[in-house]
Amino acid sequence: GTFTNVVITDKLSNYAELVDETKAPTITIQPLTGDPISVTLQDYMADQDGRIYTGTGTFTDGSGERQTLTYTYNSGNKTFTLKFSSTYALENGWTYTITVKIQPTDKAYSDYAANGYGTTVGDPDTDAPGNSTSSGKPGFYSNTTADLTYDSNGVEDVKEEYPKPVIQVKLGNLTLEKQVEGLEGNDNANDEQFTFTVTGPKTAVGYTAGGQKFVATSDDQNATASFPVTPGSKVELANLPYGTYTVTESDPASEIVSGKYYFVSKTDSATVDLGT
Repeated sequence: GTFTNVVITDKLSNYAELVDETKAPTITIQPLTGDPISVTLQDYMADQDGRIYTGTGTFTDGSGERQTLTYTYNSGNKTFTLKFSSTYALENGWTYTITVKIQPTDKAYSDYAANGYGTTVGDPDTDAPGNSTSSGKPGFYSNTTADLTYDSNGVEDVKEEYPKPVIQVKLGNLTLEKQVEGLEGNDNANDEQFTFTVTGPKTAVGYTAGGQKFVATSDDQNATASFPVTPGSKVELANLPYGTYTVTESDPASEIVSGKYYFVSKTDSATVDLGT
């Protein structure tokens, strides 16, 4: 049968948000044979309230006719819609793909810190090409609903539900290490404990690293934790949310250490700003 009046709708969950809602999505149509068709939204912009984004694009169908589609994103309810011309019929063997870049929300990080992912796993066949992080993998559902509606052979508003993928929170690792130089005759300097305060984004509140839990400060919502470090030892801060972390030495202990120096190493793409 034919499928006309086609609309694709996807509503993001509380655990996912667009990285940049002002950026138009990538829309690709792969015919049964031949090269893929990239559809460009020429006039993608928000309404005067800055809440609803809309853009239209065109492509050539299998019979050589120009067709129009419309993309809409409602930032209020985090729902995007792709609507084809009402008379356009989906073509046998063609694949229609819309791609948006999402990221975990603050709720995803706080819920993960409290309870992990629970028992949620991604539905089968929900991995993007070249990706294997969703199908059968633990995570949070990235959307609440995703469906395709169409008219077919006189039956209107037929609805098909898409399987639900999951998203994981992004975590990185930091390593704290204290080094001292110029002991000035103090043989006990290497036995001293030095305290480092690590301040990160609010998404780190509730995370435990190096045996310490990150908490929110009273004057803002940054996440802060303090770590004792003995020279020559390392404190591993594993599985922290991505973001900028500022590291400061709470007590430089300059009376026993001359030419003090400490460093922070980083792995897994976590960003670090060294404290002074």
